[in-house]
Amino acid sequence: MQLEKATSHSSEAGLAGWISSNDVTMFTVVMVVVVAIYLQNSLIKRAKLNAELEGEKLSLTDQNRRVQEDVRRVSAELAAINSQLADTRQTLETTQRERQSLEELRKQLDAELATKKQDLQQRSDELAKLNTAKATIEAQLAQMAKDKGAQEVQ
Repeated sequence: MQLEKATSHSSEAGLAGWISSNDVTMFTVVMVVVVAIYLQNSLIKRAKLNAELEGEKLSLTDQNRRVQEDVRRVSAELAAINSQLADTRQTLETTQRERQSLEELRKQLDAELATKKQDLQQRSDELAKLNTAKATIEAQLAQMAKDKGAQEVQ
């Protein structure tokens, strides 16, 4: 930057021109310095912000990696639990089929038992009748033997 020198030959107009010319030059210099300071400040702020964002990016990347590991671990656990659940369901279905089969067998055996009880009751009734008839016949035989013994004595 080069400032004009005032000469003693100049008039007031020359002095005013010199001041005006120097004011514009000074204003331009001040504006350039202000813009440079603003840009430098903006650059520093953005560099700090960029550094913070890089740190946050690293932190989030690490956190994302840990979360993905957790997701993989939980997914593996879920797969194991689902497999175990499928096995349990299969066992339950088998047990239910066996239970149903045993229930049908129990009903069949209950029906056979009822039939056998009824048959046994009928045979018991017949046995009781036969025992009664036997006792009656034995009593009659005893009476006949007694009567025969009494007739022989006479």
